[in-house]
Amino acid sequence: MKKFWVDTLCRFIPNEERRKSFREKLMYNPIDDLRGQIEDLRKGVNDIYPKLETFTTKSELSKVESDFRQAITPPAGPSDYVFHGENNKLLVWNDAVGDYVETTKIIPGLILTIEGNNNTIKIRAPKIIERLELTMLGDGHKFSLGNFTNKIYDKKIVCLVIFMTMGDCELVIGDNLVVNPLVIIHMCEYGLKCFIGNNVRLAAESKIYVSDAHPIIDVETNKVINYGHRKRVLRIGNNCWIGTGSFIGKNASLPDYTIVAAQSNVVKPFEESYTVIGGNPAHVLKRGVKRIDTWDQAFEMTGENN
Repeated sequence: MKKFWVDTLCRFIPNEERRKSFREKLMYNPIDDLRGQIEDLRKGVNDIYPKLETFTTKSELSKVESDFRQAITPPAGPSDYVFHGENNKLLVWNDAVGDYVETTKIIPGLILTIEGNNNTIKIRAPKIIERLELTMLGDGHKFSLGNFTNKIYDKKIVCLVIFMTMGDCELVIGDNLVVNPLVIIHMCEYGLKCFIGNNVRLAAESKIYVSDAHPIIDVETNKVINYGHRKRVLRIGNNCWIGTGSFIGKNASLPDYTIVAAQSNVVKPFEESYTVIGGNPAHVLKRGVKRIDTWDQAFEMTGENN
């Protein structure tokens, strides 16, 4: 699954060298590094033990141990991000200043690729990120990630992949976002906008496509028929829950307190809050319901005995 998405995204990068670098970043697996270190350790131990009897001083033995540890220690990773373009900014909230502060220092879990100019990223609470892969190809993109005050969850963004191409796309995510692996947000046209509200939960392998991945041309008129012309806006309201494996398409819109059932295909706007929608295509399954974060909270609110 991951290789398929990486191969797909790489098609949009015309430069071969940058395409190779981008692929290496997304396909990086720390487990492979760990396996390599273990193998180096085994080889090193096998080399050292037969030679121990030849050392006559403690300093000689210490020198060998030091050289061995240095040999198996992986090189330090980059200390900052390298952007290809001009006037690209990564801004992180600073409590002491009371405002966003520009930085290039590595945020743990944030895999960032920028190919273009005048792109802006604002992150309010970087500690909530376990893995966030953000790719901006083009100029003038904007991304904003809100705060997190929900104490129920430890890791809030487990694996979120965001892909923005062409230019002038805007993605705004509110407070208290919870993401399970592998969630994809795809924006592949000029001027797209996506607004995700507060207290939203995106379950595993759900996808939000604000655009199609490829243009479609009418063979009779020779015109593109699936382009948004900088007017497309996708909104997901507050307290929504997107179920496992669901697809939110480019023409969708979800009001507050919408629950999307697992494996649903949402391709039109909905207007009624406190509903469960589902199916292919999605339709209203139940009205007058809302999501509660935990079973304990639900039992406490309803007075039921669990």
